[in-house]
Amino acid sequence: MKRSAYKIILASSSPRRRELIEFLGTPVDFVVPKYTEEPPYKSENPASYAVRMSESKVLVACEDQESGTIIIGSDTVVSIDNVILGKPRNDVHAEYMLRLLRNEEHDIHTALSVLWKDKHQLTSTKVITNVRMRDYSDMDIDRYIASGDPMDKAGGYAIQNKEFHLVENLEGCYTSAIGLPLCYLTETLTKIGVQLPDIRHKYYMSLFNECTDCFFLNPASDSVSYTHLRA
Repeated sequence: MKRSAYKIILASSSPRRRELIEFLGTPVDFVVPKYTEEPPYKSENPASYAVRMSESKVLVACEDQESGTIIIGSDTVVSIDNVILGKPRNDVHAEYMLRLLRNEEHDIHTALSVLWKDKHQLTSTKVITNVRMRDYSDMDIDRYIASGDPMDKAGGYAIQNKEFHLVENLEGCYTSAIGLPLCYLTETLTKIGVQLPDIRHKYYMSLFNECTDCFFLNPASDSVSYTHLRA
């Protein structure tokens, strides 16, 4: 990978986000943001909570970075009937979540925040993906929990897990549901003046073809952006 003209930081400890951002085709460094994951405020909706957590990661990581660094953060919140589901505390909690989601629709709210330190203000975008789960069996739940996969995932499952295939249908952005909306990230970086390689390569499009609301497939997508005047 060629040396980039930019210093780009992903403020995340998530292995999934670190894998996804490699699709940008430009060097990215990783930092684990030293922030406390707070619970949602009373009456705070899932999307607003995701934005608040995403911005917290970026602003905390920004403190240790030099001027001109581009800092990227993201946070994912799963909700059903507007009730936020966090990460499972244990196997029993994971089982509760998977039973709750079974054969039902729910939303995955992913917030993306980007700050170009001392050059461009903090910009945040929220992306909502609607998911319907299969009517999987109790045995499927037991096997999935035994695999250990639910334990670090919002909502207790990974949409990209092909072995257990818990999801029946997705409407929206697939990479956002995984944890980092690549098409929206590319769009945001381009808008603030960052030049990126063309990621519409056939290899990368295999990811975006999972989407029903991808910026590359449908430029008139309905993402909602918030721009905050923060250094």
